Amino acid sequence: SDLKPAPLDPAGNRMVTPRAPLFALLQAIVKQKPGAIGVDIDFSPIDGHFVTPADPDFFQHCLDLEKSSGVPIFLGVFRTHYGAPKDWLGDEKFGPLAATLGMPKGDVTHARAWLEQTGAPGVYLPSLSAALAGFSPNAMRGSWLSWAVESAREHKVNDKKNIAGENLIDYGKATALQEDAIKTAKPEVIDALPDKFRFTKKVVIIGDVEKPSGGDAFVIPGRNENNEPAPGVVVHACAVESLLAPPLVELTTAGHVLLDVLLSLAVLGCITGACLYAVHARHEVNLNLLYALLNGTAIVVIFIFGMEVVKSTRVVWDDFLLVIIALLLHRPCEHAAHAAGHALKHFGKAAWDAIFPAKSKPGGKHG
Repeated sequence: SDLKPAPLDPAGNRMVTPRAPLFALLQAIVKQKPGAIGVDIDFSPIDGHFVTPADPDFFQHCLDLEKSSGVPIFLGVFRTHYGAPKDWLGDEKFGPLAATLGMPKGDVTHARAWLEQTGAPGVYLPSLSAALAGFSPNAMRGSWLSWAVESAREHKVNDKKNIAGENLIDYGKATALQEDAIKTAKPEVIDALPDKFRFTKKVVIIGDVEKPSGGDAFVIPGRNENNEPAPGVVVHACAVESLLAPPLVELTTAGHVLLDVLLSLAVLGCITGACLYAVHARHEVNLNLLYALLNGTAIVVIFIFGMEVVKSTRVVWDDFLLVIIALLLHRPCEHAAHAAGHALKHFGKAAWDAIFPAKSKPGGKHG
């Protein structure tokens, strides 16, 4: 938005975003029934004191607006994000509005998803992107398949006294998100937006998309030739886009073993079943031909399954290439092992005979 900070005191020692026009902007956006609203401004208290005297009323107005409209509203915090819920926005009753603006230090490929205090397990402070996307910590926890699959986009890291969840960011839409941003803070402009620009069922982030400075500047690799930094609101928007996409899921060790065993049993079961049928029906079976047909079929099926599994189920299974290679090499390796064993047997027999020559048998009877 074009809502610029104003001096908090006559001397201009502290610049803050004025709360009254910001709340008017929130009211205008809420009327269009968006999916959620986030504000990329650090509202966290300074040394235990509200940033402005108007903050408690502003926070309460946001809670009331959220309750009356049903539109989730999240306010950014950074200075207090390692604290308890009562610290985030200066009062525990304002805690549900809080969302951390923190990013992993020195890593723009991941976004902070949540923070959990080590001394208060189960108490999570979501990131602004995770809160807007409705993403909860450990989404796979409690699933009956959690022993076999796990989320590929979320992982835990130790962050000072907290445990943090992080997720990958796809920056494919970074430039478009910044260029297409609606640069206004005037409620009347919001009210007059054409239908295609209205916020209905969309996630809205209020922040400064102009040239960033200081701690709000992030260099996104490969975004442009000059490595010009992007503002934090663009990073948060890309993180929301990434979390709203269907999650990638990867197999655990147990899942890998189970799937590989099932595939092996399927191939061996087909060969064994065909052989038993042939014996029962008293037909001769060309095992080499049967093996080649079943092996080729298995390779085609596994290749198609492996290529389509991510598209349809979002399960990342890259072992299918290893399984295909194993099936291709199995028969040649079997023949090579058999030939090597045969050669080793003859070599061992020849060596034994050379070291321990057989004694000639005594002749026949003498007259």
